[in-house]
Amino acid sequence: MHVSIVSTIPEKCRRCYACVRECPDKAIKVIAGQATVIAEQCVACGNCVKVCTQKAKRIEDATMLVSRMLSPGYVGTSFLVRIPIDRKSTEETNEHGKNGSAG
Repeated sequence: MHVSIVSTIPEKCRRCYACVRECPDKAIKVIAGQATVIAEQCVACGNCVKVCTQKAKRIEDATMLVSRMLSPGYVGTSFLVRIPIDRKSTEETNEHGKNGSAG
């Protein structure tokens, strides 16, 4: 799930593409003539907001989304996956040190 923290306000964008040129992560592409933030690439540095003279970039408030994701019962992504542990390997590591050698 990718949520775009930074987005373009289409009616304010004058297609100068300063944001496209100045994005350090190349996370803004021109799609159908409009500068569009690519959520999967955006690190929310805010540089596009600073360079936009038309005030056509906005930073979304993700407070409610984060609160919902942290609430009990939310089914998340891979960080909630149960990983089986090979107990024999763990015991050998504990007995012989981290690199497997005694001492």
